[in-house]
Parts: sequence; structure tokens; C-alpha cells
Amino acid sequence: MKVLYITPSLRAGGAERHATLLLPGLRRRGVDARALALDGGGPFAQPLRDSGVPVEVLNMRHRLHGRPVIRSRLVRGFAPDAIISRGVSGVYVGHALARWRGAAHIYNDHRGVGVSLSRRRAAMLGLLARRLSSVIVVSEDQCKGWLDYGCPRERVVVIPNGVHPAEPHEAGVAIRSELSIPHSAVVAVIVASLRPVKRVADFVRGVRAARERCPELVGVVVGDGSERSAVLEAAGGDPAIRLLGHRDDVPRVLAAADMLVLTSAHEAWPMSILEGMAAGLPVVATRVGGVSKLVADGENGLLVACGDRAALADALVRLARDADLRRAMGRTGQRRCVERWGAEQMIDAYLEVLQGACAPEGRAA
Repeated sequence: MKVLYITPSLRAGGAERHATLLLPGLRRRGVDARALALDGGGPFAQPLRDSGVPVEVLNMRHRLHGRPVIRSRLVRGFAPDAIISRGVSGVYVGHALARWRGAAHIYNDHRGVGVSLSRRRAAMLGLLARRLSSVIVVSEDQCKGWLDYGCPRERVVVIPNGVHPAEPHEAGVAIRSELSIPHSAVVAVIVASLRPVKRVADFVRGVRAARERCPELVGVVVGDGSERSAVLEAAGGDPAIRLLGHRDDVPRVLAAADMLVLTSAHEAWPMSILEGMAAGLPVVATRVGGVSKLVADGENGLLVACGDRAALADALVRLARDADLRRAMGRTGQRRCVERWGAEQMIDAYLEVLQGACAPEGRAA
């Protein structure tokens, strides 16, 4: 089977991180999986190539800039049986290429629950929804939107994101040393692109408020983006707030942390929470999208309302003061992640959808 994965870009983000697990996994199962990045490359392009996935970056200026697609060596020389597209620009191009090649077209929706689209983009998705072979959503909460678009229920498949078990890391002490973080500090880390929807400034303000009661608390931000200046302003020069920018060694940073935090306004099934759980960290997160299905409040983490800075600070203080609670929650989350949301189970589920879409009866549908 040949599969072409079309994504707007391969910049830092949960959906892009997901691709670095999915595509190599499909290739291990004998699928010739390749990737096409439309808008540009990004830090996840090279890890894909290193894992053996052919990747082409088109650097399209806008969605209707078709010349790079027509000239693409991958498009011209590769005849996929199925196309997996992601993002609105991905579904445009994926639909055209699927029609041309007679391929099945599967849309992979990672969009946070409640994130609105422009009227034009929503109309385009509604137009194409009935023509898709399948829609893979990562959270049950996303299904209603696709049913509203008119996609038949039997074509909407829920496959939660998954991650590999965390490998033991001896890097925690080294990372703390690199960042001049004392061994006695309690480290709260957020891994997120610095975009408005992630509300990373809320994390920074929450850590600073919690430090009034727990001065040993340190906040670490992993990620970059358009909101960097707003996050810096929220930090106010506090030396206990460390902005690391994009990192290629997130597992090493997680090994140095005591808890993982996510303050988003909208989410579907966040990869950062899964990776934190796999690393044995308790989670403090906003109760949005599928987060409450990942984080059982009081069992493997604490949930707060989005924008409730006082509740966020209280949750940080509660975990910072109780090392036994952190360890117990971390163990619970790690066990739950391994049992329910492993990367291999996820990849097998995608392969099953691909095989069904490429079967004669799937193509006829």
C-alpha cells in the first residue's frame, strides 16, 4: 500500500509530532508512507527523514498557489492508494490529488474542540465532508462537528493519539544544571507552541502567583511562536521563569520536571499531556476538549477552568507541596497511558482504516 500524508507544515505542534510517530510506524508495517508539507517545513521534517520517511516541502505562498504542487516530484512520481490530509489547505490539495489518482482520501482532524473556522473555510469543509472516504478524529467530542457538516456517521472514526513509552532518562540532573535550576526546586513545565489558543501567559502568571506560597517552584516554557513577547511580558523578568524556545530534546526536559501543565482554551487530544503522562508526571490542565478523558481529576492530575488563574495557582501549590502526591499521580498516569494510549495501538488503528478505505468496497463508497 502507498500512502501520501499531506500537511500544511512540519513546524512544532502536537499534530506534527503525531506525524513523526504515525508515518514511521506505517512504514514498519510495510506501507510506503511519504509526506508532503505545503506551506513550509519545520523542525519535524528532519526527524521524519531520519526515520526513513521521504518528505518534500513545497513552500506554497497560499492555498491556491498550485504551481509548486504541479511541479512536485513527489506528486508527479508517486501514485498513492490513499491520501491522508490534515488542515484546511491539506484537504484542498488532498481532494484534488485523490480525484486525479483515484485514491481514497482520509482527513485527519486534530483541531481543538470549539475552535471556530471562517465561514468560507467551514463551507469548504462542509462541501468536501460528504466526499471523504473517512474522517479520523482524535477525540469523541469532535464527531458532532463532522456530522453537522454532513459526513456519514459510519465514515467518522475516533482514534485517540498515542505515544511510545518513555525511555529512562538520566538527563534530569544535567538539564537542571544547564538551566541553573537547583536540585531542591519543584519544576512545572509547559510544552506548547506560543499561540493565543495555548494561553501560555496564564501558565507564567499562575507560576508567579504560586511562588508567593511556594518559592521553590520554577516554571519552564518549551515552545516558541507569535505570543513570545506576551509571555515574556507576563514573566516580568522573574528569574524563576525559563523560556527555552523550541527543543528537540523534550523527553530530556520532561525528565527534569516534576509536573506538566497545559493552559489551553481549546484542545482535542493533546500530545503534550500524553508525553507528560508517559514520563510519569502528574498533570495540571484546563478542562477543555478531550483533556478530562486523559486526566482524571484527583487521580493522575488536577483540572481547572480555563482562565481561572487562582485555581491554577492553587493546583500548582498543592502539587508543589506534596512530593508523595506527585509521585502517586505520576505512576497512575503512566500506567493509564501505557494501557490505553500506546503509539502501536494507534498506528494499527490507522492501518485498519487505510485498508478499509482501499478495499474495493471502500473505494466504491
